[in-house]
Amino acid sequence: MVFKLKQLTLLVWHYLNQPLFDSSARTAFDISRFLYLYRLQTLERCWQKDCAQQGQHHH
Repeated sequence: MVFKLKQLTLLVWHYLNQPLFDSSARTAFDISRFLYLYRLQTLERCWQKDCAQQGQHHH
């Protein structure tokens, strides 16, 4: 229960702290669009982190 509350709080924090005037960032006012972009960005970060870790194992 506490974990879900922390997740929700973090999600709301990210939604409210979107960069509004940054042309390189994606801003979404529609909550469903924001959730889609948030999940996509999270997946991209995990993928990059995984690739970086795999690259370290090959050296």
